[in-house]
Amino acid sequence: MTTRSAGDGLAPFSDSTIRVLRLADRAISMAPRGDDFRLYAAIRVAMDCLASIDSFYVALIRPGVGMTAFPYTFDHGQALPIEVLPYGPKGLTAWMMASQKTYRYRDDDGAVINRGYMFGDEQETSRDAIVTPLWDADSDIPVTGFMAVLSSEPDTFTDEHARAFEWLASALALARSHRDTEKERLGLAELYPELGGPEMSTTEDLINFVAQELHGLQHSLEVLESSLENSATPGAVIHELTARCSMLLGKFSQFASVAAGPDVLATLTPRERQVAELLARIDGPSNRDIAASLGVKETTAKSHVAAVLRKLGVRQRAEVRWRLAQR
Repeated sequence: MTTRSAGDGLAPFSDSTIRVLRLADRAISMAPRGDDFRLYAAIRVAMDCLASIDSFYVALIRPGVGMTAFPYTFDHGQALPIEVLPYGPKGLTAWMMASQKTYRYRDDDGAVINRGYMFGDEQETSRDAIVTPLWDADSDIPVTGFMAVLSSEPDTFTDEHARAFEWLASALALARSHRDTEKERLGLAELYPELGGPEMSTTEDLINFVAQELHGLQHSLEVLESSLENSATPGAVIHELTARCSMLLGKFSQFASVAAGPDVLATLTPRERQVAELLARIDGPSNRDIAASLGVKETTAKSHVAAVLRKLGVRQRAEVRWRLAQR
């Protein structure tokens, strides 16, 4: 894996990380002013492309009332409700306010982060985490919040992941302060011009190019896998590669959905729009319920659901609700 030295104090990143951060930078810059939800989504997707994360959340500190708001929380692909909780003198919020630096699970074997509130799957303990502070140039408070990525597997996050998370926090701070001028941009495009050209000058162009290549590779692997059914070892290897391609396609679809315009239903057929609206209901209808509502077979409803998830760039049915909320 090659690395390059970046200017202006930016730590070296591998080429693959640079590509992900460039996509995130563009998604963040394209988000409508004031749409913090889309900013958070761009950062979550970027980190999910760099490492296998189980949970991601954003916390905003309200020191005047001793509370921390959690406007954006994802756990195992599920969006969780907004919460506002009190913080104490020994928890993560107090630690972030006092230290004003990035927290790593490995530094204290998770002692600080495990003092916090449980959320999501409470049966699964986090074994690695990165928490980086957030700030606001217009605020008198040094640390206004923090972002966290967590994994149930130990040693998931590297030093490069931590630097990338800090870079994304800087991009978020600039976007939220509305001081995103050419001089103040973090400028990965300028630092690494060789990673893009006129033929792939936009996020959409790059995503379409990568998605097309991955589709072709996935198809080739599927054909090869079917021809090796009687050979267990090669077949297993190809099966793993096919699954990897599917995962990458899903991740780039998420980037496309974050960077897309406000009409998230534009790519859906009329029938798929009906299915999406049904999936967005609070009660979360099953395939059988959807089939009954539309007067179609359950297998047909299942196919429509799969198409909706793919086109909206989400992996879980519950995510459809918040994707439609972006309209």
